[in-house]
Amino acid sequence: MKDHTIRCLKTLSCLPRYPGRITTPEIHRRLQDEGFTVSLRTLQRDLESLSGSFPIGSEHQGRSLAWYWAGQATLFSIPAMDAYTALTFLLAETNMQALFPAGIRASMTPYFDAAREVLVKRDRRHLKNWKEKIRFAPRGQPLKPAHIRPEVVRAVHEALLQDKRLLARYRKRDESRGKEREINPLALLHGDSVSYLVCTFGDYTDVWHLPLHRFSSARLLEKPATRPDGFNLEKYLSEE
Repeated sequence: MKDHTIRCLKTLSCLPRYPGRITTPEIHRRLQDEGFTVSLRTLQRDLESLSGSFPIGSEHQGRSLAWYWAGQATLFSIPAMDAYTALTFLLAETNMQALFPAGIRASMTPYFDAAREVLVKRDRRHLKNWKEKIRFAPRGQPLKPAHIRPEVVRAVHEALLQDKRLLARYRKRDESRGKEREINPLALLHGDSVSYLVCTFGDYTDVWHLPLHRFSSARLLEKPATRPDGFNLEKYLSEE
């Protein structure tokens, strides 16, 4: 029973929030990497059982099911968030309005919502006026961040984490619609109001930094990303 409970908790932790998805075989591989011995058929039964108690869903992806947490699902976290951590998250949310585009802030929304819930349940005499006690005071006038599509942000993050290529539609300054390009992501840079993807195209080695708001779509490919020999982000930034 103990092993089954731990395995179910680990299974839940593998699931991304919608529109992200993960297939049953991929969950199975992750569990095996963690040292769990379980058959694919048993894992499928676990997931079907968990879907009756937690807000998780699935849809067909090829021959398998792909699983996800519902978009509005409450953040599930062990250990629970304490009041001071919640306060830190909400201070970060206030500051992020001026620092990050909406597509990037959206990925943090479940954490901010969970933080608000924690503070609502605490003694309001001490926490209700926290916004009047702490301020973020930028030295200059913050610019409004450029709009970035949330699905582009998600695909870029996944590609960077997994060292995979992207198939993305990118519009140059002089283009009206843009073209699909195969991209090797190298790094993500956040400026005052614009975020840039440092990357190369296809099998070329020239390094570019592209504004994320000019991407109209991006899809993760299974093809491994390639990096130019000797590429170093600090050196690249110092030469710009």
